[in-house]
Amino acid sequence: MRRRRGAEAAPGSEGSRAVNDYLEPLPPEMRTALERVRATVQRAAPSAEELISYRIPAFRYRGRLLVWYAGFKEHASFFPGSLSGLEELAAEMKPYAVAKGTLRFTPKRPLPRSLLARIVKLRVASIEARGMAAPRTAAAKSKKPATIRKGPAQSRGAA
Repeated sequence: MRRRRGAEAAPGSEGSRAVNDYLEPLPPEMRTALERVRATVQRAAPSAEELISYRIPAFRYRGRLLVWYAGFKEHASFFPGSLSGLEELAAEMKPYAVAKGTLRFTPKRPLPRSLLARIVKLRVASIEARGMAAPRTAAAKSKKPATIRKGPAQSRGAA
């Protein structure tokens, strides 16, 4: 079933079920930490839809990926996609092992909900600033003009 861009994901949606399946086998403390991230993102961007992307839970907003999160053996990660535009939060993010678009945390030292919400809202604003256009496909990104193929009669110069 195709969903309109920006449509709210229903709690029983396929994406939500896939995320539940991802969270289910995790140790209880990791699952609780990630469910906290999930709930915070849902509150900060209520019209974002859940999905699995790159084999980890993610949220999509207006057809664009918003944020990802994942649990690992020793830590959890929150991936805002890009840290550009989040410079104003650098001091708050510093304690969470920030590296290449990733904030690492542990269930015993979770990311503050207020920080998560501010990151999500900044990402939403960034997507909205780009407009409603769907992500460009590889073909659309190509700068080469479309070629017109000639039929057999045209290529031989037939009159």
